[in-house]
Amino acid sequence: MNDKVIELFPERPPDEGPPVLDEKDPLNDTTEAQLTQLIKQIREIVSMLEAQWESSKREFGITDSHMKLLHQYNEENRIPPPEGTTDDDISSGKYDPFNGLDTIPEEKVLEIFGDGHPIIGVQHTVTIDRVKSIVQDFFHWMSSLKEYRQVNDAYMELMETKEDEKIRILQEAVDKEEDPVKKASGEKGLEMYYYQKHLEFLSDPMDSKTSNRIIQAFSDQSKIEYWINKSREKLTQLNISTKFILEISQFEKRFLPERYHHQSNILLLYFMNLLMYSTTYDRKDFDTIKAVAMVLGLDRFVRNTLKPEIREKMLNHILTLEDRFLGKLPTAE
Repeated sequence: MNDKVIELFPERPPDEGPPVLDEKDPLNDTTEAQLTQLIKQIREIVSMLEAQWESSKREFGITDSHMKLLHQYNEENRIPPPEGTTDDDISSGKYDPFNGLDTIPEEKVLEIFGDGHPIIGVQHTVTIDRVKSIVQDFFHWMSSLKEYRQVNDAYMELMETKEDEKIRILQEAVDKEEDPVKKASGEKGLEMYYYQKHLEFLSDPMDSKTSNRIIQAFSDQSKIEYWINKSREKLTQLNISTKFILEISQFEKRFLPERYHHQSNILLLYFMNLLMYSTTYDRKDFDTIKAVAMVLGLDRFVRNTLKPEIREKMLNHILTLEDRFLGKLPTAE
């Protein structure tokens, strides 16, 4: 499967992690309601700024290569921020992190974009204004996305804490239950919870029909494109961002030992196969449940927000799935 890696323009503050919750009372309803509302508001801002960036990108024919070269030039020529510069200083305009582009010469612009490119204006000052504008559009989008992720991480931490508390209470109730039927039912419920949360189903035996379908798709670009389009439709039906497909693409090369690199995107193909055969309008459909569990679990795995012990368990199940395809795929992508 072909690599489809998008490298984001890295001119943004370092990731500071999610906001810290109130240790004395992290489970209060006010905190949850506030975070839910804040997430909604920031998501809307992110969507608006992304649309603005995409519009500028289309209008001026901007590629990832252009952005990398602009970033490189800016880094080499900008006046560094004074000591103590904050995010507020940047947002208020007191410090311009892209000041290196203020003096970019015309020949450098031509070198980056080529003669006759849409970004080149009648005068060089117009060109610089356009260059600065697209870079700032991207920066604003990425900054809002960073903030969204921080708030979302805090929300997920809150949900995780509440969930852990419920499971602890349930475990205590099961341990104390004397009725064998009720006890067995409770234990089965707990097993199913961990089965989904830790992605234990990835270690389940796989029938030859499913494995052969994935193996055949691995080398069939047209089939891959069809699977991607169908998966996007299904994710939309589940109100899940279609960007999750990109989030777990090339998972093997990014997170697994080298012995799995030649079969990169097997995990993604497994997920898409699962999703395509799920009944998304029925939330009790087992394939739908597993697909949603993969979205929730792998999203946190990729962003490294899982507890170490849960991450390790999840990784072991992923490796069990990957091992099923070792030696069964072409070595050249």
